[in-house]
Amino acid sequence: MTSARVKPEAASVGVSHARFTGMTRFVVPAAASVVVGLLLGAASVFGATLMIQQDTKPAIQPGDPASSVLNRVEYGNRG
Repeated sequence: MTSARVKPEAASVGVSHARFTGMTRFVVPAAASVVVGLLLGAASVFGATLMIQQDTKPAIQPGDPASSVLNRVEYGNRG
């Protein structure tokens, strides 16, 4: 009978491959989670910015021209 011999180089490649496979099991989902989190964060900031954006002027209501509402300060009597 012949026994199957494994070369030392092949054995070390198998161990490093097993370590790499085990590490990818955690790294790939973590990287995907980071990417999804960044995309959701950017989308929520952009959406909130669009919701609170004010791009129109408020309507000016006609008022009493003698009133201080139209930036005319009333100082009172100086007599």
